[in-house]
Amino acid sequence: MIMKTVRYTSAAAASLRRIGAQDRAALIADLEAYAAGDAGFTDAVSALGGVDASRLGSGVYRVIFRESATRITVLAIGHRGGVYRRYSKRR
Repeated sequence: MIMKTVRYTSAAAASLRRIGAQDRAALIADLEAYAAGDAGFTDAVSALGGVDASRLGSGVYRVIFRESATRITVLAIGHRGGVYRRYSKRR
């Protein structure tokens, strides 16, 4: 299996920088494992209703992204309580 390239929008990169170092490292590790095709993340990823995007859960944080055959583009990162509202306002 080919590992997908992970790209971050400027908004997602800024959100990632604001997260604590330990949680940030866990988010990045989970996203890279998913990009590498780790089967353990099948249940952690689901499609978002009404938009062309998916979400990956990592602890109390969510990563909203679009996926192609070779790339994952991270659109938003945030706490599970507010990331969906913030993402919907940016679209």
